[in-house]
Amino acid sequence: MPSPSATIQVLCLAYGNHAEVCDYVNRLLDGPDGDRLRIVVTDNTPGRDTTDLSWVGGPAARAHSSGRLVIVGDGVNHGYFGGFRRGLREAFARWPDAADWTILSNTDLSIRTAGWIRELDGLAVHNSIIAPKVISGLSGKNQNPIYLSRPRPLKFLVLSWIFRFGFSTALYRLAALYKDRLISGRLRIQKDPGEGQEIYGAHGSFICIPKSYFDRGGQLECKSFLYVEEICLAEEARRLGIPIRYSGLIEVVHDEHASTSFIPPPHIRRYLAEAHYLAYRILQT
Repeated sequence: MPSPSATIQVLCLAYGNHAEVCDYVNRLLDGPDGDRLRIVVTDNTPGRDTTDLSWVGGPAARAHSSGRLVIVGDGVNHGYFGGFRRGLREAFARWPDAADWTILSNTDLSIRTAGWIRELDGLAVHNSIIAPKVISGLSGKNQNPIYLSRPRPLKFLVLSWIFRFGFSTALYRLAALYKDRLISGRLRIQKDPGEGQEIYGAHGSFICIPKSYFDRGGQLECKSFLYVEEICLAEEARRLGIPIRYSGLIEVVHDEHASTSFIPPPHIRRYLAEAHYLAYRILQT
């Protein structure tokens, strides 16, 4: 079990949102026990000169100078988990002492739990991937667990067709938002899972992964460029015998669709359709 001073590394992605990324990193470093963090930002911005670090300021600049913040990139968009894998390789190369926890984090969120780092110390007893409470800024709904149990493949086949067309995507997302607002408590109360309850899938905006996942060969493997990473991680964790558990002890607020449009453009719909068909194929096995 990690000690009370467990090492925690945070992996983030940048995609033209460098001011947002810097603000998020600064808030992490300025928070309680921020000195325990080491952070890798993978710059996924196509064609960007990653030697230009003019956007890095405040605590982030000091952490970069001291080696606790690393920024990597090659001017290529590696996708969501692809970008995290790129950052993870850099973390393994830069810091030979593997972190007790690896956090995969969006930057369009805020962490409500001031002592979240110390909460992770206590959650280490589970030796599990932790899915925290993730509140959608759009609907107010808790987005975890994204899947309480292993979903049926047919759902993803249907969604792969819905996302092929703009009108059906818009209708689906608007209906889902209305449903989520009902669930969030505006018209009825949403019940959270029990603390420490094992679930199938964690929402991808903020996931806490223990060292044991990587010790057993976990690689954040996912053939999808964008989307359904939660399915890929859940299936890999199942193969490795690493449970995924819900914890309301850590709470974040997710500014949902800040990084992608609520009604997505055609190229994003293509990624959605392809990813959901991939999930359909994965879940058939």
